[in-house]
Amino acid sequence: MINSLQLWPFFRETWGYFDPPAIAQLAPAAFDDCYQPKYFKLPDDDQDLLEAGAYLKYGLSITPGSLIWGIFHRAPNGQTAAGFVFKITDLDLGIEVFDTPTPDMFVANEQPSNYPWLLNAPYPVVGTGVFNVELWNVSGAQLRCNLVLGVLEVQKCKY
Repeated sequence: MINSLQLWPFFRETWGYFDPPAIAQLAPAAFDDCYQPKYFKLPDDDQDLLEAGAYLKYGLSITPGSLIWGIFHRAPNGQTAAGFVFKITDLDLGIEVFDTPTPDMFVANEQPSNYPWLLNAPYPVVGTGVFNVELWNVSGAQLRCNLVLGVLEVQKCKY
């Protein structure tokens, strides 16, 4: 059986391309009744328009036991440099998912689809599941700064 990520037309098992191994790690969970796909847009719609040089700190709560697997982000047409930088910190473990403020262009997908940027391995949500998300607008103009996290949310299993 294949999962929906493997249907991406640019999916190829080639040297140095980490999507196929990352997808292989996610494949068993795609058909597991214990997980349900969920998407978290951050920040909320009423907070994502940031003035030039603005900073936003945003709290995110994800059900413990879930798995964060990817980020959906499309850069505005013609954008070739970072519009904003972001940092995600797991407050329970004190782990920075990205250890330095990361440019949005690093996770942007310029393909003609809405294919996500995949983490090299699913990130397990533990403890209380509280994350700190920080966004900085570095574009020099007002900008809509947002990301969407792809999460496999843990559910009550039948067995």
